Order: sequence, then C-alpha cells, then structure tokens
Amino acid sequence: MLDGYTWDMTGYIRKHGYQVQEKGITTWEADRIFQLDPAPPEMELNDYILAAIEKKNLLYFSFFLHHYEWILNERVYEFRCRDGYDRYDPERIVDMKMACMEAVLKRLPQYDPNKGAAFTTYIYHFVEDALLSFRLREEAWSLSSLAVYKKVRFAAWMQDTDKKEDHAEVFAGENN
Repeated sequence: MLDGYTWDMTGYIRKHGYQVQEKGITTWEADRIFQLDPAPPEMELNDYILAAIEKKNLLYFSFFLHHYEWILNERVYEFRCRDGYDRYDPERIVDMKMACMEAVLKRLPQYDPNKGAAFTTYIYHFVEDALLSFRLREEAWSLSSLAVYKKVRFAAWMQDTDKKEDHAEVFAGENN
C-alpha cells in the first residue's frame, strides 16, 4: 500500500507530552494528538498531500495532520453527538482519530489531484466510514460489512422517526 514511502520525523516531536494521570490522557491532549514541534512550514493543506505523494515522504502527511486535526476534531465531535453520545472520553476520541488517520493514510496513494477534488474533499466519506467502522466494532455487532451496518442503522433510524411502518421488519425481509 505505501511501498517506497518513508516517514522520517527527524527534527519534529509531539508538541504536547502526555500528563501521566490515573484517569489516562486529558481532553486537551486528545484534541492535540497530531500537533508537532516545531510547527510545520506553512502551506495549503492540499500542498502537503501533493508533497507527500511526490516525494513519497509521509513527513508531509504528518504536516497535513498537524493542520487538519482541528477539522477532524469537529468531525469526530459531530459524529459522537449525532446519536446523543456526547460524553467526552479522551482515550476513545484518540482511538477514533487514529482510525480516521489510518483510513486516510490508506487512501493517500490513490488520490489523484487531476480529478479536481481537494484531498479533504476526497477523504470526506472515508473519514465518515472510518468512524462508522469504529462504532461497528465498538458495538460488537456481527454484521457482514460496513454497508450492511449502514442499512441496519438507517432502518433503526427510520423505525425511531416513522412510527407508521415497521421498518425493522421490512429491512429484515429485504435482507433475509
């Protein structure tokens, strides 16, 4: 997947260390997990990705994450609140962000800037799917795929919002 890529972070460290506490990491640390010191050179977000692909150096991907993290934090927050689960568990948030980072990293080599989409647009649905996959694993449902999970969640949502029809029964009939 990332054959030929390097990820040499020489000269950069995490900007914020971990506070060793009984309860684990803090909310503040979870929100800043990808921040680097010194700050990366200023570029457009897409330029970091183009440099990472061109030079096959994931240092530029880390630079991208440094700046994209605030957007990712917002996406994770919105995702958590969508189902009414807004309790902030810093370790869970870091796990969610790492799942997103892994999904984005897997898509990096396939990104084609000539198709006209910025990288943040290109990865939008992959980040959403990473969050859904995280929730699927967390809920420990034994479904065959993320696509089936999405259908089940949609049927549950319809069941909850439209009391006129038994959507769960319709879904079960359509999907055996």
